[in-house]
Amino acid sequence: MKYLLLPQTDTRILPFYLAMEEYAARIIKDDDIFFMWQVNPTVIFGRNQLIANEVNIPYCREHGITAVNAPGCNAPAVAQYVFSAIARLINRPVDQYVLGIVGVGNIGKLVQKWAEGLGMRVMLCDPPRQRAEGGDGWCSLDDIARE
Repeated sequence: MKYLLLPQTDTRILPFYLAMEEYAARIIKDDDIFFMWQVNPTVIFGRNQLIANEVNIPYCREHGITAVNAPGCNAPAVAQYVFSAIARLINRPVDQYVLGIVGVGNIGKLVQKWAEGLGMRVMLCDPPRQRAEGGDGWCSLDDIARE
């Protein structure tokens, strides 16, 4: 794992660090990076936002440090991005398209809801959820590719 360290030790305003996280995610192609920045009284940890993989939760509890996770909090923004990309690609009425969603978590569920609301036919591929939940309505990557 690589630790991303800024050269200055100054504490800056929160938007600076959020911009640095975005920049690092785009520029550093190594998936195994870690960063930690402090904006008093908050400490920001980041690497794919999987708090259990990034933070020693027992240590935090023992030392009175509150660690929080906000799963799905960025789902609307990502879903909006997906639809802005779709809008740039389509050249016929939206209800004539089939949308394959691979991974139906917080973001995928929201994309599904919006796409169906627009009249798109939606295909869902999420093998772990399919195994856990069973039922109909799931398809494979091959099924999506055939469409």
